[in-house]
Amino acid sequence: MKALYAFTDLPKVDDINGTLVAEAVKELLVDCWAGYRDCVSRGWQLLPFWMASVSRDKENTKPFRLYIAPYTLDRYISYWQSYIVFCIHMFRQPDNRLVEFTMEQARLMENLIDLLEMYDPDQEMELRSLLLKLSTALICHSDYARQRSSLIMYTGIRGYNVEFNQWRQPQDYTSILAGLQFCIRMLILECALPTTERDEFSEESNMDPVTKFCVLRNKWLVDGESEHSIDIVC
Repeated sequence: MKALYAFTDLPKVDDINGTLVAEAVKELLVDCWAGYRDCVSRGWQLLPFWMASVSRDKENTKPFRLYIAPYTLDRYISYWQSYIVFCIHMFRQPDNRLVEFTMEQARLMENLIDLLEMYDPDQEMELRSLLLKLSTALICHSDYARQRSSLIMYTGIRGYNVEFNQWRQPQDYTSILAGLQFCIRMLILECALPTTERDEFSEESNMDPVTKFCVLRNKWLVDGESEHSIDIVC
């Protein structure tokens, strides 16, 4: 467990590629958080209630939060940074048999590693776009896939307290899960409703923003749902 937990550590300063990925993940999620608030400023008032709901056919009675303290936001984002870094570490292990990836996840992981090897600062947006696609593919992992979910594996590892050699107490563990759930919602929202495409919606659109969001939400953010597959279009 200590060896596995070490793979979840955020990269040190001398790890150039790891630091690059961690910073890009942070920038991506900060933009996703701003994108959520952009939806509200556009007057899409039903969206926060569907964001907060875990029921397929019913929005929540309270909207998803609009304010998070900067410290809490940084902590939440750090969990997703840690998860992506963990996946890269495990993907690179030649004898890795614990963490599995689907063909789509593996393809995106290879693309990410290739991009990092020849990275140029002008490719910042390409890196961020690739991280969004990879994150979404990792989230949208069917229970019926032959490979086990790396996200479930990661949450299990983070549930272990290496200092005391025991599992974390609920009050220490649920805050980690809350942070991961926050990141998942932000990433799914950006995938379903890309910020750059929101101006295209009008009263004549075939599908309104909330309905389009719920197409993806109903498969991956609802209790008891586990679809066989989904086309990742973000």
